[in-house]
Amino acid sequence: MDDKKKKILIADDDKTTRDLLREVFEDQQYAVFTVSDGRQAAEWLEREECHVLLADLRMPYLSGLQLFQGVKKSHPGVHCVLITSCIDNEVREHAEAIGIDRMFEKPVNMEQLLNCVATLVSAQASPGVLKSEPAFPA
Repeated sequence: MDDKKKKILIADDDKTTRDLLREVFEDQQYAVFTVSDGRQAAEWLEREECHVLLADLRMPYLSGLQLFQGVKKSHPGVHCVLITSCIDNEVREHAEAIGIDRMFEKPVNMEQLLNCVATLVSAQASPGVLKSEPAFPA
């Protein structure tokens, strides 16, 4: 794999969504990795560098918001994009408090999502690097 490619991690418990997003981003020459739940995403991030994390709100083990909260503590350089079927005021407030970069409601407008990710990675000097303290709930 080309080390110069920007890495995207997609965390969603819906296989159809994961596969669609993988295909869309691979077509744009990103290095794409997928996992099916929040715990797998957290474990993957402990081993790998990542530029952008796309995650669903509702997933097994860790929700998207729980995952992002940990990522912002341990990997502050990773851009976080929430994808969910329902963005209500509570979700919006929690996401803003965590400091996620963007939120998209399903069905996602792929052109807007691609533009968002392209903007995020172009503004980033290097992928998020792990800090020493653990940030994910047990």
